[in-house]
Amino acid sequence: MQITKAGLFDFARRHRGEFETLLAEFVAVPTVSADPAHSGDIARGAALAAATLRRFGADVRLYQVEGGSPVLHAVFGNDPGRPTVTVYNHMDVQPASKETEPWATDPFVFTKKGDTYFGRGTTGDKGPALTALYGAKAALEAGVPVNIRFLRELEEESARRTSPPPCGP
Repeated sequence: MQITKAGLFDFARRHRGEFETLLAEFVAVPTVSADPAHSGDIARGAALAAATLRRFGADVRLYQVEGGSPVLHAVFGNDPGRPTVTVYNHMDVQPASKETEPWATDPFVFTKKGDTYFGRGTTGDKGPALTALYGAKAALEAGVPVNIRFLRELEEESARRTSPPPCGP
């Protein structure tokens, strides 16, 4: 594939069904990090993310964090003569309920209406994480000389996350 606007549109068109199927898998896992009752779902979400990255050809390390949620680091390419780009995404979501919130669809079931996607995580941040992964795939298939790293974590939406120290005096 050549990196042109037309080439990118062709890539997106060819992979859209695969992307939607994968996004549905991710949406179906309620990775609600703020609720300890979902710790098993957090582990399933981390395993799904690791398996997906490996399927795309990455070397993946899954780190278990004591008292926290797993962190994944994925590597595509390790050439010291090439620039390295790191992409960060979180794979956890906020709680959601069709019964108590204004959801027209089940929040943990991927729903497509026209060109619009519904489901918890489709835009924050599971959908963007998969979009970045497909972007990396397109770049690597086109021969772009770059190393790509992915850092994925599962407690961005959690109360356990600590704030960085304040800047300045």
